[in-house]
Amino acid sequence: MDGDHPEQDDLETLLVAGQERVEVPTELGVLPVRDVVIFPGVTVPLAIGRERSLAALDAAGPEGFLIVATQRDAGLDDPGLDDMYPVGCIVRIVRVIDARQDGKQAIVVGVARTRLQTPVAYEPAMRMNIDPIVELDVDDAVRDARWQRVIQLAHEVIDLHEDYPEEWKSFVQGIPTPGLLADLVASTLPLAPDEKAVLLAEADPTRRLERMAVHLEREVTIAET
Repeated sequence: MDGDHPEQDDLETLLVAGQERVEVPTELGVLPVRDVVIFPGVTVPLAIGRERSLAALDAAGPEGFLIVATQRDAGLDDPGLDDMYPVGCIVRIVRVIDARQDGKQAIVVGVARTRLQTPVAYEPAMRMNIDPIVELDVDDAVRDARWQRVIQLAHEVIDLHEDYPEEWKSFVQGIPTPGLLADLVASTLPLAPDEKAVLLAEADPTRRLERMAVHLEREVTIAET
């Protein structure tokens, strides 16, 4: 990840999203969500209906960027900073669909982790400066062993479910970085939002892989029994 700002625009910053470098505004609208945690590299559909959320979506525009932040309490209609987990995900808007008269559906893809900051504005939508989390990734034998262990366990889970396509094995094997593998697995496992929020806040891919191995071992045991 490169924290330097492009010379032509000091209101933009470059982030590394998977294998791609993405230019992102340093100030973004905030989209609070219920019971969903978005990880970098993962594409997710979001139903958007609250007034401030719609205002944030409209301000971002087509193919724009937002900070998606998960609420601690899904029952709150107007969450503040303290009502959300401290780390969110910068997302890029892929597509917006008018789902109903008073709402929209947005397809978004995660770009990078960001710490939530004190908002710089609340109306018509909450806005804050981004504080991207640099992914720690030490290329060593421990990391590689965890990486291969998660791939092996994912293959076992696929083998144990007759309705899982065999092609998924090649997909898992071809994921280019350990951090992306950990995030994609975390997004698919049936984990509670608070557990996923902890994984989103973890900058070390090796530690995320360790947690994913534990969860996948549990999935293998369940499938076998």
